[in-house]
Amino acid sequence: MNSNDKLGKLPPQNLEAERSVLGAMLLEKGTIPKVLQALPDSDNFYSEIHRLIYQEIIRLLNKNKPVDIVTLKEEFRKKNKLKDIGGAVYLADLVNSVPTTANVDYYAQIVREKCILRDLLKAVASITSLSYDSSQDLDVILDKAQSFIFDITRKRIKSPVV
Repeated sequence: MNSNDKLGKLPPQNLEAERSVLGAMLLEKGTIPKVLQALPDSDNFYSEIHRLIYQEIIRLLNKNKPVDIVTLKEEFRKKNKLKDIGGAVYLADLVNSVPTTANVDYYAQIVREKCILRDLLKAVASITSLSYDSSQDLDVILDKAQSFIFDITRKRIKSPVV
């Protein structure tokens, strides 16, 4: 595939895996610690709606409130944000779209890998931009490139999927 074929493509993501992770968290409390370890923050999600839902799940947990479709829907309703995430119907769809909660580790791994690939694309874009900047010293560019890749590698190692 040449570089022109890549133009206009969506960044790496798997919305089905994202939905399955969130739906599993709403269905079975035991999945939550596994997901939190694999996906420590909402930036792992490609979908803005999924990021918002994940952030609200974290808030519920931090308040020691139960996490399920009813409590989540109520929190979004109180904040007048239910429509922002697709409404109660979308939350129900999340729960109904989970093939099985037993595979939440694998779904989270998919989400994590796609996030790392997006991070890698951002790093490549930054490195490319630096490479075209004639005012930059080669050693500085190489140091920054190495730093970008190291940060991505460290992020990958920091929160492995259990």
